[in-house]
Amino acid sequence: AKLHPALLDFVGAVRDPAFSLSLVGDPTTATALHSAAVQRGLAGRIRLCGYTTDVAATLAGFDVFAYVLNPRHYGTTENALLEAMAMGVVPVVLDNPAERELVAHRRTGLIVHTPAEFADAIAWLAAHPAERQRLAANAAAEVRARFAVDRTADALDAHYRAVLSEPKRGFDFRPIFGATPADWFLNCQGSARARFGSPPRATDTPHHLLERTKGSVFHYHATFPDDPRLAAWARQLEHAR
Repeated sequence: AKLHPALLDFVGAVRDPAFSLSLVGDPTTATALHSAAVQRGLAGRIRLCGYTTDVAATLAGFDVFAYVLNPRHYGTTENALLEAMAMGVVPVVLDNPAERELVAHRRTGLIVHTPAEFADAIAWLAAHPAERQRLAANAAAEVRARFAVDRTADALDAHYRAVLSEPKRGFDFRPIFGATPADWFLNCQGSARARFGSPPRATDTPHHLLERTKGSVFHYHATFPDDPRLAAWARQLEHAR
C-alpha cells in the first residue's frame, strides 16, 4: 500500500534500457506486482530482492534511490530514505509531505511529480555523473548532520522535558474520536470511513485497508477483540484480501 499505485507507469517511462528497479523488503505484494509487470512487458525492469539483513551492502550497490510512494501514505520519518541518503545514494522522490521535508530539490536529491518527470530525472542523473556525485555528497552530509543520533536524542529529550514542565491537565477525547474502539477507528479513516457503513462494504478496497497492522481494522480488532463493529468489519474485509 505504501508504493505508488502507478509504480509501473514510472518504471515504464524510463527510456534507458539498462534501467531496473530493485525492491528490497518483505515481498507482501510481490506476486501481484510481478504479474502486472509481466503483463506490461516490464518484468525485466523489476527485481524483487526480498528481505535483507545487510542494508548497507545493498544500498552500496545502488546508483539512485527511487522512492516512489503513494501520495496518501502516512509515513513521517522515512528511515529507508534517510538511510539511503546517509549512504550517499541520490534520492528521486515524489512531492509528498514527508519526502519534500527531507529532500531539497537539486541540492540533496530530485523531487518529481509525474512518470515523465521521473524518467527525465533518471536520464539526467545518468548523463551527469558529476552532478550525481554532488547530490550524493550533499545528501550524506545533510542527513548525517541533521539527523545525527546524539542531536536527535537531545532534541527529543528537550521536548519531553518541556512537556513535563507544563501543568498537568485532563483532556476528554470523546467529543473528537468517540467513546468506543470502533468510533476511534472510524474517526481516523477520513474519506475511507464510508466503506465501514452498516452493512460494511468492501468493493474496490484500497490495499492500505487490508494491512494487518498500522492502524487497520484488523489491527484495531486484534487490540479490541470485544468490539462488535470492529469484529464485523474485520470479517467483511477478510473476504476482500
